[in-house]
Amino acid sequence: MNNSNNYIDLSKIIKMTDSEIPVEIVFFAENFSDEAVKFASPVKLFGKLVNLSGMLRVEAMLEFSVEYSCDRCLSDFVKAYEIPFSDEIALENSEREIDEYIPYSNSRVDLTDAVYKCIFSEMDIKNVCKPDCKGLCGMCGADLNSGFCNCSDDNIDPRLLKLKELLKQ
Repeated sequence: MNNSNNYIDLSKIIKMTDSEIPVEIVFFAENFSDEAVKFASPVKLFGKLVNLSGMLRVEAMLEFSVEYSCDRCLSDFVKAYEIPFSDEIALENSEREIDEYIPYSNSRVDLTDAVYKCIFSEMDIKNVCKPDCKGLCGMCGADLNSGFCNCSDDNIDPRLLKLKELLKQ
């Protein structure tokens, strides 16, 4: 997942305790090896790198959009995201657990993997084109968002017939 264009030079901020510098990076779909996510735009990271008494931290926002196929009606749609991104940055051979920080070496850090993990954790499990999507008819497959179909509501699952009888009472 690494791309040399996504490295941030930390040499200035490492030497300036209690300071911050702006950071802005653009990640393209090619930066991420997962084809399960179909990005409709580049991922833009903008924010700041902070050095608080020797502890480095990135505090930023991620903006991007993803193309989905609706889980109810199968139509394609694009959803925009704006999510916060923050993490600590520490020297690669730090004594802490590797999942507690983003490692850097040679005064350079690559945020690609951490950005992708953040994106993946924020994505929805169920994707619908609109909250009131009516989906497809279970009988004929017509898109119920476009109008009604001619299917009869009389075809009821035999296991639910008793429930229908109870509702009539």
